Amino acid sequence: MRTCFKILILPFLVLCVNAFCLSSYAGEGKFNMEARDSINPLKIGDTIPEWLWDLPLEVAGHPAARTKISLQDYRGEKLIILDFWATWCGACIAMMDKTDQLQKANDNTIQIIPITYEPASKVNQFVSRRSQNDSNKNKLFTVYNERILQQIFTHKLLPHYVWISSSGVYLGASNGDQLTQENLSKAIDGTAAFNQKIDYRIPYQKTKGFLQATNGLEDSDVKSYTIFGAYKPGMPPGSQAGKLGNGMSRLTYTNGTLTSLLAMAYSRSDLYFGRNRIKFLTEDSTLYVVPANEAPLKEEWRKRNLFSYERVGKVSVNELREAMQQDLKQYFPALNIEIKHIDHLCWVMKGNTNNPKLRTKGESRKSIVDRDGCSLGNTSLFDLYFFMNFYLYQTSEIPFEWEIEDDYPIDLEFFTDMTDMDAVNGKLEPYGIQFVLERRPVEMVVVTDKKKKGTNDD
Repeated sequence: MRTCFKILILPFLVLCVNAFCLSSYAGEGKFNMEARDSINPLKIGDTIPEWLWDLPLEVAGHPAARTKISLQDYRGEKLIILDFWATWCGACIAMMDKTDQLQKANDNTIQIIPITYEPASKVNQFVSRRSQNDSNKNKLFTVYNERILQQIFTHKLLPHYVWISSSGVYLGASNGDQLTQENLSKAIDGTAAFNQKIDYRIPYQKTKGFLQATNGLEDSDVKSYTIFGAYKPGMPPGSQAGKLGNGMSRLTYTNGTLTSLLAMAYSRSDLYFGRNRIKFLTEDSTLYVVPANEAPLKEEWRKRNLFSYERVGKVSVNELREAMQQDLKQYFPALNIEIKHIDHLCWVMKGNTNNPKLRTKGESRKSIVDRDGCSLGNTSLFDLYFFMNFYLYQTSEIPFEWEIEDDYPIDLEFFTDMTDMDAVNGKLEPYGIQFVLERRPVEMVVVTDKKKKGTNDD
């Protein structure tokens, strides 16, 4: 059985830092670069400047096969939603089905325009994979290679939705949860009823620890330390694990849930303890259940249930994980946290890689597994298993088990809806590989309430 394991960093949110870049559009159409002296971000309530309406935008997948459009094409007719996205932004991609449906339902009154700073090569590859997965799926219509709009409507976090009224007024920006039919209908009538996006970020230097040694103690003198902190608004969520320098190793999680901290503490080289391997059997479900879409409720929940943690020491990362396990038991004294084997349904990946159809041709390594398909080249089948478990089924309650008899380098490519396990198994069947749903003892992190003093054990 394969023991080599990959732990990836998937932040709760995705970040975009936009570099300033001007495209050379002078003299094309009505747009004149000299019509504006500088690019100044707009504020809520501002009127869209005339030069911006005429800004030429490069576009891919346009239904009329156009290669360039401008906001002028929709001026005075529709509510305009600028959908800032990127091919690497999982939350952006997850919203695409929703925005497609809203566009179809309101085609005469709104225009949603996806916009990315990425080049045509990235966009075309993404569109190609979507169309190969489902030829009936709408081809993505998007502006690409765009920087000026990102300077006008500044943002740090993706996805980012900019609302422009049919009268040409900047109504503000929102997260995806505010794109509802009710909010759209009000905005079409000129009322901005959606919650404005809180879009700020505290700079985070991932190459440094939380603390900088002071008071005579230099960085090189520090042997180890542990920090457990509260939620910090604006701090990008995510994790770091590995070498910090000067022989130090580190485990860091910023603005993480208890589930995320447990995953970091208990994961090991042969097994990743993600959400589907952490079982909460507690009375208080707010530890792991995020409230509904109301922004005030979410912010209050974050203050109580998101944490930042760092452990630094001159030991291995695995030793830091063991120490982190003890830290979490100390920081959450009302909880029992332990490893147990629980009889549980799980997806078991079965088969072997000795099939001639799978054997690699030895070309360069390729490993792409996303919602639209699997493209593996000269790599391990474990990549498919890992990404299914870690990425595509990360919110599922069903864990994955690896039961492949051997592990030769393979080539494997197919396109389907990877969130549909029947469809995935249909593509894998010719190779003798299947994900089988079985009930068996599964190793899990189990969290229970401690018995209060004076109570009887069941």
